[in-house]
Amino acid sequence: ASINKLDFGKLAAPFLKEYLKEGELVGTVDANVGMKGNLGVFALTTASGKFKTSPGYFHKMKILERITPAKKISFDNIRGTFAWDGSDLFLNPGTQATAPNDEPLYRYFAVNGSCGLSGKNLRLLCDGRFDLKILDRILGAMKGVFQYMTGALTSGLNGASFLKDSAGRMLGIKKRDFQNVTFTLAKSWSELQLLDLKITKPIQDFLPLDKLNSLNEETQQKSGKQFKLNLKIPVGQGNLNPEEDTTKDQLKEQLLDNLFNF
Repeated sequence: ASINKLDFGKLAAPFLKEYLKEGELVGTVDANVGMKGNLGVFALTTASGKFKTSPGYFHKMKILERITPAKKISFDNIRGTFAWDGSDLFLNPGTQATAPNDEPLYRYFAVNGSCGLSGKNLRLLCDGRFDLKILDRILGAMKGVFQYMTGALTSGLNGASFLKDSAGRMLGIKKRDFQNVTFTLAKSWSELQLLDLKITKPIQDFLPLDKLNSLNEETQQKSGKQFKLNLKIPVGQGNLNPEEDTTKDQLKEQLLDNLFNF
């Protein structure tokens, strides 16, 4: 079966009302679905397919209205493949949302695993590239929703980090701290667990300057501390705002890192 321009909001409304009690999705979705089994009994039916949404957004959630500048989370599209085994929906690896240029929270968000629609056995492996300052505020506001968390995003602004942040603002650095974040949503939507929260800097985001820096180790040892600059180039999934993460700002930021960590 082919489905075109299905109202994404109406499709998600029962789930949002049941578990989040608020929020609304805006957009449409196209899908190709193959089904087999006893079509009169949903539990005896299996299905698989692929889907892609139009540009859209999620809004009308109090936390987002208080914390995110846009008061919503936008997506350029969400696309992926799925399978239904008669009791639960599974999102396959490669399923992801891509952000438009003006989205402040993230650049891309990928997810795979079981959706827990049966009321249990939720296990969604998530990873994406997020602005840590906004994500930190959202997770902090939602602490009561999660049964427990591992890891932390807040490092605090004190000492050298506070001075560096102040100096960065005076230099006009327009930096958004996008980093790769992975975590797992587990158990059930009514007793949600956020597990294994990790933040990593992807190696592929850096030019291979480490070899150049290590060529003159003897010289460095004789002359004392040497500054190292790694120029980050925004690559990978998700659209980028050309005004963000400029090379000029990266140079300023890394010079400050060297000065305040001397």
